[in-house]
Amino acid sequence: MRRRLVTTIILWTIVGLAVGLGRLFGGQLLLLIIAIAVVGELSKILRKQRIATNTLAMMGGVGLALSGHLWGFAAIGTSLGLIVLLLGHAQAEMKAIPASLAAAIIVSGGLGSLNAIAQTGSSHGIWMAIWVIAVIKLADAGAYLFGTHLGKKKLLPSISPGKTVEGFVGALISGGLIGMMGSPLFPEFWFGPCLGVILAFVGSIGDMVESFLKRRASVKDSGRVLPGIGGLLDLCDSLIFGVPVAYLAIRYFGGVGA
Repeated sequence: MRRRLVTTIILWTIVGLAVGLGRLFGGQLLLLIIAIAVVGELSKILRKQRIATNTLAMMGGVGLALSGHLWGFAAIGTSLGLIVLLLGHAQAEMKAIPASLAAAIIVSGGLGSLNAIAQTGSSHGIWMAIWVIAVIKLADAGAYLFGTHLGKKKLLPSISPGKTVEGFVGALISGGLIGMMGSPLFPEFWFGPCLGVILAFVGSIGDMVESFLKRRASVKDSGRVLPGIGGLLDLCDSLIFGVPVAYLAIRYFGGVGA
């Protein structure tokens, strides 16, 4: 627990320094580095399940999509970039294309949507992006705390044995409370807490999807780079699912402009 807390504080410090010193570019650069590392970890998990992937092509495709400012879902840019990289790589096999394409599109679209939020028509775009991260990750923390101290009833034991109903409820409560703190960013007060609950729900789905993949691959964590947490994919699984939802909600229902 202590290692997890220390790691969390360090991570938020890095985010603060990247955005505080580099503003939008600093955040984009940090996002690019994380996305490339995440797709590398995902490739290893898929390979352990005998799903053919091309790690180099996946990393190149994600890097091309994000550094080329093809944000949001980034499907077209990532697909074209991966096709070129896969066909041009001497050792690439055609059977590796489907999983590589899907993984890179999901990762670049999920994390890249943070940039789309930061560049909304609102002058508070960067703060909205940080708020979205806070809502999703603190909802994760709420699920962990509720599940650890109160968890009794398993949520979906066949998919993710460690998840409990109490933890899931804790995630929704935490998402709503942290979401409420972001209400001043939007014209309507209700938008913040409502979106917070939705993001907590979707983020929990992302967490369970990754847990399912890890269970099939017989691995506990996606990596060891983050003490107390695991790998960067363990950190970003809920973000990959939740951030695109946040972008669409803010873009079309948040009342902050394009």
